[in-house]
Amino acid sequence: MRTIGGILAIVVTVFFLAGTGISNAASLVNNVTGKLQIVEDGGSAASVQFDASEASESQPAGGSLTCSFADQSQPNSVKIQFVKIDGQFAWLAGQCTSGDLNGRWLFVVAHDGGQPGSLVDHIWWEWLPAGTGENAARSKVENLEKPADNKSITDGNIVVSSYN
Repeated sequence: MRTIGGILAIVVTVFFLAGTGISNAASLVNNVTGKLQIVEDGGSAASVQFDASEASESQPAGGSLTCSFADQSQPNSVKIQFVKIDGQFAWLAGQCTSGDLNGRWLFVVAHDGGQPGSLVDHIWWEWLPAGTGENAARSKVENLEKPADNKSITDGNIVVSSYN
């Protein structure tokens, strides 16, 4: 026969483990990652790598994106400041902090089409005109706009993780 102390220990352990699972599930943050080779307008190749997350209770939205164009002298690094994820789509915007497009804002929509390697993912992006700033970039993300310019992905994968 079990003692009350033994039963109490089992009950406390079960509640602790259940609480840990709930806590971990609540801490998951919607995010998007990608590492791609694309074909730019005019046929030139570019490499793109990004990792961004929506805001959570403990951190603001953010991330980074790096793109290297074959015809530019150095990669462009973008500090992602706005992120919205809905299903398999992610909207991102940030300001270029180094590279040939330094100071310009980039707006991106990424779609995770599923199966890695099957080229069913999509990426659209738009370098906002010089002088266009943070408010325009934020508005595009908040309004879930989609740039007209769909890039052809020749290799790589996009993963959108949506937990709500």
